[in-house]
Amino acid sequence: MARLKDDRAPNGGTGRTSASQAAAEGWSPLARPHAKRRRPPRPWGFIISFVLLLGLVGTGAAARLTFALVAPHTMSPLSATLSREKRAQLDEELDIERPSDRDQAIDFALAFTAESLSIGPGPGRAPSFEFGVGKRKAGSAEYAALFVTVFEAASKRAGSTARAWRVNSQVRVFNKVIPLKGFGDHDWILVHDPADGARLYVDPMLCDAWLGASIARNVKGGAEIPLKPAIGAGEDPAKPPAGDAPPSVPPGLASGKPSAGGPVK
Repeated sequence: MARLKDDRAPNGGTGRTSASQAAAEGWSPLARPHAKRRRPPRPWGFIISFVLLLGLVGTGAAARLTFALVAPHTMSPLSATLSREKRAQLDEELDIERPSDRDQAIDFALAFTAESLSIGPGPGRAPSFEFGVGKRKAGSAEYAALFVTVFEAASKRAGSTARAWRVNSQVRVFNKVIPLKGFGDHDWILVHDPADGARLYVDPMLCDAWLGASIARNVKGGAEIPLKPAIGAGEDPAKPPAGDAPPSVPPGLASGKPSAGGPVK
């Protein structure tokens, strides 16, 4: 009788194939009839962007904690010049927000300044203190000038006695001068309220960069800065500040003629 063909597997008839035999035949028990499944690609773009963002935030926070604003502190009475449309926009926003105290006036001025300006394009550019309705690039001097004008209007609307000054100070990082053109000084805001004697140190540009508005820990010698009469919104910077008495003029010089007591020597 012819020997029947054994269809069973050669390893004892179990129907299973040993790993060595499968490897020899080029067949794998893990093989599937369908195509090999691929893992979803990693979102490398998001990962890299997130890491860079963390690095930027860390760098900004480190700079925020290590930089100092030191003397000489130069106070400037210069305020911003708003176009008619920009002034109308400011009045409209004040009618909507209605700040009721000093702190709300500061918050309003910070928000309005951030909506009007963006940081840039960098040092070496001559600042412009004329502001229209469009948003434009600005440096620390322009941020400070616009803040002063807006705060004066908001403080007056709130019935507050607080006033604001634009201050220019020298910048130090780890007590060192930054050896880059345009980074040696910085403009910020001193808010003083005679009602309670408070002095608040505010930086609208840092606030717009999400680094916080208060720079009380960064200003060195701020309590010794002498206060000068501030120029409020709507006042002419070319005129002497209110409270400064005009120089005394001899009676004869006022009209160009000698006084009754004789010629002025």
